[in-house]
Amino acid sequence: MSSDDHPLPEYCARTPEELADYQQFFRNNRGKLLWYVKRIIPGHDYVLVADEALVRVWSTWRKPAGPRTAWAMSIANNLARDVLRRTREFADEVLEDTVPLWTTPVDAEQHFELRETLQYAAEELPPREFAAILLQVLGYNTLEVTERVDARPDSVRRYRSDGRKKLEDWRACGRPQPRTGPGLDPSKGGAP
Repeated sequence: MSSDDHPLPEYCARTPEELADYQQFFRNNRGKLLWYVKRIIPGHDYVLVADEALVRVWSTWRKPAGPRTAWAMSIANNLARDVLRRTREFADEVLEDTVPLWTTPVDAEQHFELRETLQYAAEELPPREFAAILLQVLGYNTLEVTERVDARPDSVRRYRSDGRKKLEDWRACGRPQPRTGPGLDPSKGGAP
């Protein structure tokens, strides 16, 4: 797959510094987004909507002129309102995937892996391992990832391998809940 077949979004986080900043943004704001979205759509998959908002923040990283937290909240609000609108319009139909988790079409295994990556890897993995796994799951090959994380192909493969081993260890431990920040777990009634 060449870069022409699968171009990165125009405003996405590309450089290693931007990817590290995105990872830190994710760590600091996921809990707030979960809490906010759950208040809008309590009977729906608010985690999926919050994670979709965070993926869209990655794809528009260079775009907002103001605070990125407000940008993320705006995206999450629009996605949550779309869920409510679709629920009203299609009340008789069961819609399992009312919101895509990302804009690139992927199979069910990649969908599951990206959710795990977002839930765990952003919290626990070093920035380059996180970026290598995230970009691969979003559909970028090793050469495309090397351009984004500023590393050699062997290094990218090692980052991916090390990150996957850590994810497998996490799965083997019974998938402990990733940290979302102190007091920010919406399932326990926490609020930012």
